[in-house]
Amino acid sequence: MGVHPPKVLGLIGNTQKPEISEILPRYLVRLREIDFPFIMEAETATAIGDRDSTTFPGSELAEHCDLVLSFGGDGTFLSSAHLVVNHPVPILGVHLGGLGYLAEVSLDELFDRTDALLRGEYIVENRLVLEARINDSDQVFHALNEVTIDKAGYSRTIQLRTSIDGKYLNTYTADGLILATPTGSTAYSLSTGGPILEPTMEAIILAPICPHTLAHRPVVIQDDKVIDVEVSSSHHEVMVTLDGQISTKQSSGAHVTVKKAQYPMQLVRFPGRYFYDVLREKLRWGD
Repeated sequence: MGVHPPKVLGLIGNTQKPEISEILPRYLVRLREIDFPFIMEAETATAIGDRDSTTFPGSELAEHCDLVLSFGGDGTFLSSAHLVVNHPVPILGVHLGGLGYLAEVSLDELFDRTDALLRGEYIVENRLVLEARINDSDQVFHALNEVTIDKAGYSRTIQLRTSIDGKYLNTYTADGLILATPTGSTAYSLSTGGPILEPTMEAIILAPICPHTLAHRPVVIQDDKVIDVEVSSSHHEVMVTLDGQISTKQSSGAHVTVKKAQYPMQLVRFPGRYFYDVLREKLRWGD
């Protein structure tokens, strides 16, 4: 498959799901039986009552392993992805409920997929990550799905003056604007009428949220472009949200710059599982 078996697994889980206390301890027993090295995210270990494992804070997990397993769902996967975004560490999602776009391994498959993982029988897909800066700050935010700029819960629309590579595109009068990756094309962007893209494509979607005019349609651009959005609001506040995980409230007049991040996110995939299969099941095509 062109990849090397991992040497140390990093485990993190959604501690809000009661079933995690049953699933993860059984998984740890399996790893110990085959004497395979692993570490745990500290809060996850505490939540399941594990006092024997080596633990690290979530922010340090990727520094001490070479593959991360995220137990939960797509939301947990996104949260885990934010912890590894600056590290060349692949991440595999294990879903505890329904099939996810990101967390693709089911509990029924977990042990068999782990065996394949440890043999190096998997594929690593590179996914586009967005980098966002607000008001030219040194602080950099990252998003695997989308950067959302919206009206912060107020009832009135906002204006989003948008330029691409310094060239004026449009001023959207809308509830907000979503800047989505191909991975995020099946998330929030989809609900605005944005297109579905193959997740490994090199593109960025600009999708207005409830625009004032139907002429303001989603636009797809190459991922090497730099997008500048200047936001004005009569209620003086706007919200910038990354993957639904991190939000920061900004004043009217805020300037948001979004571009392709330096490093992609590495997702673990297995042969025989295709994007269109997941898409068809999630959207109930053919029912």
